Amino acid sequence: MTVVLGAIQAVGIALTLEKGGFGGGEKLVLNPGIGFVLLTMVTLTTGTAFIMWLGEQITERGIGNGMSLLIFTGIVVGLPRGIADLYEKVRTNAWGQFTVPAMVILIAVMIAVVAFIVFVERSERRVPMQFAKKMVGRRMMAGNPVICPCG
Repeated sequence: MTVVLGAIQAVGIALTLEKGGFGGGEKLVLNPGIGFVLLTMVTLTTGTAFIMWLGEQITERGIGNGMSLLIFTGIVVGLPRGIADLYEKVRTNAWGQFTVPAMVILIAVMIAVVAFIVFVERSERRVPMQFAKKMVGRRMMAGNPVICPCG
């Protein structure tokens, strides 16, 4: 299913690039046509399959959840550039009077998101479980309700 979705998305990307991007401005592709669309589709779909395989290999080797690690790596790689961009916006006062409140709001939202993620990760839901009756010798033993801390 991932490869099929990757192929559909690749066709959309190829056609958008042929048009000149979302703005429809100047052409981004030197030789548009069916060859470009097919080559783009094969390249992007192959990349999708490779990333999927790589995530499965990471999971199988016991390093962790492969796809989550790959997504996390992509986010971490972009952090230094994002921090530098925010620093530059503050230094140049890019948003005028709204720059300082925007940064305060951004930092508060970031802290709230991290706190929410930690809260959800550490939460536990107690689920009552009923066990069936069982025979022990000639006697019927009733199942005992147990609370399972699932989380």
